[in-house]
Amino acid sequence: MLNTADLVKALGLASEYVEIFEKWNYPLLATLLAEEKQQALSALEPGFIAGKLVCCPLPGELPAVLEDLAGQIRVDPALRDYFVFCNALTMHNLAESGKFKPQDMPYLEELLGFEKSRLFDILLYFAASAQWFETYRRLGIPERYAAAPLKSLPAAVEQFRLTNGCPGYPRKTIHWLAHYVHGILFRIGRFEYMVRETVQWLPLAFRSIRTGRVVMLARNNWAFQSDGLRLPLDEPFAKSAFTSKLLMNGKVIRGTYIDPRGFAVLEKELELDPAEYKPMWQPGELTGEIHIPGGGGMTMERCQASLKEARDFFPEYLGWKSPFFWCISWVFNPDIAAEMPGSNIDELQKRVYLAPRDSTRDAGLGFVFGRSDGNWLDYPEDTSLRRAFKRLIRKGVPLKNGCMLIDDAGIDAFEAGFYRQYK
Repeated sequence: MLNTADLVKALGLASEYVEIFEKWNYPLLATLLAEEKQQALSALEPGFIAGKLVCCPLPGELPAVLEDLAGQIRVDPALRDYFVFCNALTMHNLAESGKFKPQDMPYLEELLGFEKSRLFDILLYFAASAQWFETYRRLGIPERYAAAPLKSLPAAVEQFRLTNGCPGYPRKTIHWLAHYVHGILFRIGRFEYMVRETVQWLPLAFRSIRTGRVVMLARNNWAFQSDGLRLPLDEPFAKSAFTSKLLMNGKVIRGTYIDPRGFAVLEKELELDPAEYKPMWQPGELTGEIHIPGGGGMTMERCQASLKEARDFFPEYLGWKSPFFWCISWVFNPDIAAEMPGSNIDELQKRVYLAPRDSTRDAGLGFVFGRSDGNWLDYPEDTSLRRAFKRLIRKGVPLKNGCMLIDDAGIDAFEAGFYRQYK
């Protein structure tokens, strides 16, 4: 392994990177992560990429170019060390918390040229895949689940090409792959599911042991607008039209009611009997958080199939059952559904329990358009979803995230209006 100064010089980087790499703990690479290093380097071996491309075919000559670049890195000591270093930074938290962002890793344009320096990150993707395949094998999870995330790679490479003029992989999202590597994220059909505790920005949820009804109440002191939606994050608390209250003392549960259509009913303080309504989770309990990959095709049949399979997946392979599934996403912004009646987004929102979420006014832009800078009105309108976003922007309606929850009864029924049947 080269020392820091020799590595920086061999890579053709400015001398200032000696200090930066030291700050990112490059010297620790010699003594840490031996197994992970071997797995990462296995992605550079002849035939590795071709084996993975069965799941994610890439266009034209790109696979051959990637194989050539992998061979170049494999035989160059500086490139090998840098490759393993980048993998350790993005997948294994080598740098101290708060001192590193993947976007800060230097591209090796002087050494590799512009286009090949961007292809470097696709090889980092394959290195991560080698590691998560091993993680899944160790957990006893069938290989089809390890292969499932690969299906998203061609779209990510194409989106990068459209934005940057050449193929690559977006560095700002490469850290996401670490969740697969660490065995806490799984692609199951149309959705991804992350293992985590339920977050504090999800409302509290209760289920009746008599009827099965699910009720959400806002947490204490949340700021709302007059329409029952959360105050945007960039608005001062003093601008709120209403602040929620919640009382739980063992004798009563009383708080601001969240309508399943996704807003707080400001004039409706709901009181629940704790003998009948039980919390749907306990502090510290693990749950399945849904993430929604791009790619379209989010039909209700595929959504329900994913939820049912995930419900069986957790107890079978991880040894515990998620009490429900939840998600925070721009997909659950009611304004988007209103702009696209009858769409998959609209139909999905009708089948889950929606709740408001405070967020920034650009929620979803980066996902839908691949960027959130510049003048939003100049963005393209080449899909129905992009046109819906542009209509909201023109009308001055702030973009936002929303929350959703769905339990076993909702998964089994998966009917429009299921959570809205109670008044």
